[in-house]
Amino acid sequence: MANGQTVNNTASKAENQPNDDTKTHWLRSPNKNYLGACDLPNGKDVVLTIASAGEENVENCKSFGSKKTHSSATKTEVSFQEVERKKVIRFEEKYDWVKPFICNQINAQTIMKVTGERYMEDCIGKAIKLYSGRTKVKGEEIDCLRVRLEMSKNLQNVETVSEEDVKFLTHIIKSANVTAQQFCTAYEIETISELPKSKLQNALKRIEERAKKNENS
Repeated sequence: MANGQTVNNTASKAENQPNDDTKTHWLRSPNKNYLGACDLPNGKDVVLTIASAGEENVENCKSFGSKKTHSSATKTEVSFQEVERKKVIRFEEKYDWVKPFICNQINAQTIMKVTGERYMEDCIGKAIKLYSGRTKVKGEEIDCLRVRLEMSKNLQNVETVSEEDVKFLTHIIKSANVTAQQFCTAYEIETISELPKSKLQNALKRIEERAKKNENS
């Protein structure tokens, strides 16, 4: 019975261990209405497709005020809503972390460069790559969301390998004594599923050559 309990407890702990897909940034807020640097999965670059772009009224919540009660003046948290006109981008992708993106002037200039378009309405359907950058606010460095200077045309319509291809690649990679990390590094991708379909045959050939080399050594 003790052994059975040990096995079950071990399995339970393993199931509860976080993986790369479930890490949550300390500063990420599930109730925030707009996309921020802390929302990017594991802080990695992401490619998103513009569904709409335009100016909207955005409520800016500022906190920490003070008010008097009947007994004494006490500090309490008070919210003041200020409405500002901002450029807001919405995306086609429906991932649970995707939210509307408030686009500042720096990012707007980059979007003009990578899309080749001067007007927001002409950017619908264009892809942009977002990353977590750094900026200074009141003398303190903080994370910020930036658009990477990579041309939109190079980010779109890249067909990647299928789920079956991924399973097959994972299997033969192991048989060739190659780690998934080594494979991804060779093709400059984060995961095997990001391998472009156009590079599949080349990858299979290289893995086959590696396997034969291992057999002969």
